[in-house]
Amino acid sequence: NYYAFQPFWKVFAVWEGGLAIHGAILGGIIAYPLYCRVKKLSLAAMFDISAMCMILGQAIGRWGNFTNGETAGPVTDFWTGIVFPAGTAVDRYAHGAPVHPTMIYESVGNFLIFFLLWKLRLRNFRPGLLGAVYLLSYAVLRSLLTPLRMDNQYFVIADTKFLAAYAISLLLFCAGLLWIYKQMLWLPDKDLIEKIALESAVPTKSKKGAKGVKSVKNKKG
Repeated sequence: NYYAFQPFWKVFAVWEGGLAIHGAILGGIIAYPLYCRVKKLSLAAMFDISAMCMILGQAIGRWGNFTNGETAGPVTDFWTGIVFPAGTAVDRYAHGAPVHPTMIYESVGNFLIFFLLWKLRLRNFRPGLLGAVYLLSYAVLRSLLTPLRMDNQYFVIADTKFLAAYAISLLLFCAGLLWIYKQMLWLPDKDLIEKIALESAVPTKSKKGAKGVKSVKNKKG
């Protein structure tokens, strides 16, 4: 609604703020298929690689929010509460009181998602599963933490407010489910199974061959 009453070029005025990770993810979902098609790359495999890089970058990036004193939660007396310095965005409403460090909560959650993807990367799943897990898990994490943020943005439709984070997280979650369905990710990776079978069969053949050669030599001797 803010941009509805502003000049069009304000949409691109990133130096005035307004940036969010949701926009980067949605933009990537749109641009990535085009890039992979032009470069003739496997979309599923590249999505898996990007998912691990993105969630790790998000986990580290939240510490930038911490040092800037922004994207925190409400005032609290919980043991995790942190007092931010005067002059920060958080102190404008906290006034020296401890608040929930929501950005740290999300950073920890993002690191956990990264370690989950790291563990799954060598399992017998079809390419694209890591990307799907990323979309689903991050959508859930962000939805859980949204009530603890004081800087939430809203859509206003017919005089009704909708949390932007919830709406976009729902889109990401649906995109993850659609990706699983389209790629049939519940099926095992046949190519990987065949590769493992071939690799495990090679040493067996070489051993048999070695025994055969040895027995022939013994007979000749």
